[in-house]
Amino acid sequence: MKWLHIALIVAFFMISAFYSNDHAKAEATVQKGVIDLHTWDSLNETIDLRGEWEFYWEELLEPSDFDDASRSSQYVHVPDLWATYSIAGAPLSSQGYATYRLTFILSNEQIETNSTFGLYFKRVETSYRVWINGEEKGGNGTVGTTLDDTTPRNYPQVIYFEAQPGNNELIIQVSNFHHRHGGMWERLHLGTAETITYIRTVNVAMQSFVNGLFIMMAIYFMFIYFFRKREKTSLIFSFLCFFISIRINILGESTALYLFPHLHWEWVSKMEYLSVAFAAIMLVFFIHYEYPKESNRFIPIIISIMLLIFSIFVLSTPAIIFTNYIFMFTWFMLFPAILYTLYIYIVSAIRKRKGSISNAIGFAFFFLFALNDILFYNDIINTGDYLSYGLLIFLFTQSINLSSRFSKALNDAEQLSNKLRQSNERLEVKVEERTAKLKQAEMFRTQLLSNISHELGTPITSIKGYSKALRDGIITQNAPKYANRIYERTILLERLIDDLVELTKLETRQIDFQFKITDARSFFKLLFEKYEWEVLEKDLHFSFEESNPFPSTQHAEMVIDPFRIEQVYSNLLTNAIKFSPVGEAIRVILEWQHPSPTKAGQVILHIVDSGIGIDPSEHELIFKRFYQTKKEKGSGLGLAISKEIVDYHEGELHVNSELNKGSDFYFSLPVQFINEEEKRE
Repeated sequence: MKWLHIALIVAFFMISAFYSNDHAKAEATVQKGVIDLHTWDSLNETIDLRGEWEFYWEELLEPSDFDDASRSSQYVHVPDLWATYSIAGAPLSSQGYATYRLTFILSNEQIETNSTFGLYFKRVETSYRVWINGEEKGGNGTVGTTLDDTTPRNYPQVIYFEAQPGNNELIIQVSNFHHRHGGMWERLHLGTAETITYIRTVNVAMQSFVNGLFIMMAIYFMFIYFFRKREKTSLIFSFLCFFISIRINILGESTALYLFPHLHWEWVSKMEYLSVAFAAIMLVFFIHYEYPKESNRFIPIIISIMLLIFSIFVLSTPAIIFTNYIFMFTWFMLFPAILYTLYIYIVSAIRKRKGSISNAIGFAFFFLFALNDILFYNDIINTGDYLSYGLLIFLFTQSINLSSRFSKALNDAEQLSNKLRQSNERLEVKVEERTAKLKQAEMFRTQLLSNISHELGTPITSIKGYSKALRDGIITQNAPKYANRIYERTILLERLIDDLVELTKLETRQIDFQFKITDARSFFKLLFEKYEWEVLEKDLHFSFEESNPFPSTQHAEMVIDPFRIEQVYSNLLTNAIKFSPVGEAIRVILEWQHPSPTKAGQVILHIVDSGIGIDPSEHELIFKRFYQTKKEKGSGLGLAISKEIVDYHEGELHVNSELNKGSDFYFSLPVQFINEEEKRE
């Protein structure tokens, strides 16, 4: 909404300037060709010389022609068009020539204060000459009595003169054969030279300022299009500003005619109409691309075709012809384009499109000013041409929204760039990590092949030796004994290969675990009973204990793959049996850890033996593949496999041991304690 506030502030600024740029005006009117200005504060006010002027139709009179006091005259209202006057009940034509005469009375005090005055002429169609107190002071174009001897030229100017106390005579000759308007149809201001110059300077400065804004917007959005060809709205908006700038330069204070004095009046008139027509085309296409979901694809095309046809008509006919069709141009072409644009903005605002509310408010200002100009140029009201101010407010809101959109696009691009940079950095880190892992994997593979070569070498060598001895007849006695040794070596080799395959699958996550909800106490008691005979067969004592037991009204449930947990249990128990002397004891201890606010419940299974023990320096190493203690004989893969299985179950495998003091291998698994009532439910 901040853009809406900015637009309203600009609108207030422009409207304030619009209403204040003519300086203070005195209230007085011309009556019967005379205006008494004795009470006029000439130093601080300008006066609008409106009222009843003497009027002489089809007469070009000079000051000397009024020496004849018997000359009869009629009175007409100024400012107004000839077509609104009538003589003997017959309306006048817009083409012709006439003389206006006015007497204004000044006091001695006004002349003593400042005797140099100025008349501010805006638009007099289409040529005029001025006399003040019998002295010709200039004019515009060439005044004539026919089309051929008249040269049209019409732009605002200030005529300065030396006033005198008492009566001051103002005579203005006007002729028009080139335009649908004829006569003095805009206000004529009188004031001191300083006041009139100030007003003229303010008007020119204001128009130049507004025109400069349009040119800057046109250039800015043209460059945006050059750098981003997909933004069609930028190009259209640039042309819209450009055509409006042309219109501003040839209307109002007509600064283009001061910069280019040799411009032909006929072409200036054509440019006035063409600039409006092409601006309207740009407007309907701009709104079409800006709000495509609300726009109808055919209406902009239809409006544009009509305006282009009228533009061709303007180019191919003189001003006296095409200016007479301004009613058709404004009400049947220009006004529908404005109404269509207003409709699109209202619909987009109702649907809450981005930026539509501020755009609609800006266009509302433009619509009011445009309606004023349409009524003004169709002779319905007599206010003035102020469309450029409404356009400035409207286009300012549009440019803000377009700039906001481009700024957002740039911000999004910067954010995407930052995200891409961060992604690249993370990717580089991942690549480095993957490279390190690949190097590690390569080292592991090399080590694995070396270990496999070393581990498989011993049983293979034995198998080869015994087999060769049997084949060559070296072994003749106890042949079944050596054949049994060959068999044992093949069993060891097969087990070693199976363990390597299984460990590789575990490490590469290629084994599918069959998880089940299992009662922890019942499961581990069953395992104890299942392997009890193997321990007792080795002449070892075997016992089952519980530490920190939970009430009988509860159950401890765990989510495990029973086969894999039994595999861990079997590996640990086998090692305990292997390294325990005859007659010693192996204890299975279930330790229960109840949940706390910071820790979940766990069951820890201890397999405690009284065997040879392990040096503490080897505690971390024994869980690595192929690692064997000095007194161990085997593949060195059982503990590595067991650790991988426990890790899969989100548990941990550890050992507590010292040399010649036995070992305690234990692993933990998460459990959930459930009351008997909850289990029944």
